[in-house]
Formats: sequence, C-alpha cells, structure tokens
Amino acid sequence: MRPSTNKSRINKWESRYTSASEHVERLTPSLLAKAFRGEL
Repeated sequence: MRPSTNKSRINKWESRYTSASEHVERLTPSLLAKAFRGEL
C-alpha cells in the first residue's frame, strides 16, 4: 500500500474521532442534566 493512501486513511479516521469526541462532550452534560431532573 502506498504511504499517501495510508496517510489519507489516518486523516479520515482522525477526523471522525475528533467529530465523535466533540459530540460526546456536548451530549454528556445534557444527559446528566436529564438524569438529575428524572427525565431518563
């Protein structure tokens, strides 16, 4: 496999990971708030 192809795949996965982790960071406080309000 060519190094440029591997780098492209790594960049794609890194982007997905970053996006997912940002989503989780936003989601966690809202889930905790709902749990404390008894809405879960």
